[in-house]
Amino acid sequence: MLPYVIDGEGTYARNRAASRGLAGGQGASGRAHHQCGRVGDAARARELGAALADLRLSFPGRREGALDHVQQHLRQLQTQT
Repeated sequence: MLPYVIDGEGTYARNRAASRGLAGGQGASGRAHHQCGRVGDAARARELGAALADLRLSFPGRREGALDHVQQHLRQLQTQT
């Protein structure tokens, strides 16, 4: 179920941003970020993490360093099989 939540949050973030500007997508990107961290399968987490990194490029988050956190997590996942 988590992949659908993450994909849905990405779509929602982009739609909110289109209607309400950058701030409209920040909450959705934050929720997607939180959900992505809960994915237990490394292969699926890498796939979703790449999509999240793209989303974070558009919606960097309220806290500084969110994109860096995603990229660091992706590097760690690369070492897992």
